Amino acid sequence: MKGDGFLALAEAENPCDVAFVHRMKWETMTFNVFEMGSEAAVHHAFDVLSDGGVVVHPIGSLPWSTCCATVIDRYGVCWWIAI
Repeated sequence: MKGDGFLALAEAENPCDVAFVHRMKWETMTFNVFEMGSEAAVHHAFDVLSDGGVVVHPIGSLPWSTCCATVIDRYGVCWWIAI
C-alpha cells in the first residue's frame, strides 16, 4: 500500500437487519481500522465501541485477518477493526 489510499467494500451478511439499522438512523460511513498490532488491542477497541452499540460481526477470524470484528458504535458510526 505504501501510503496510497484504498477503498474496501463489503456486503451485509444475513441475517443482518439493515432495516433496523436504518430505522435507528444509523446511515453512516464505515471506518476500517486494521493493523491494530495485537488481539488485545482489537478486543479493547471492540469492548469500547460495542458498549451501547450494535455488534454486526463478533470478534472472529477471516481468511485475511486472524482477529477482526464489525461494530456500529453508540453514535451510529460503523467500525471494522482488525489485526
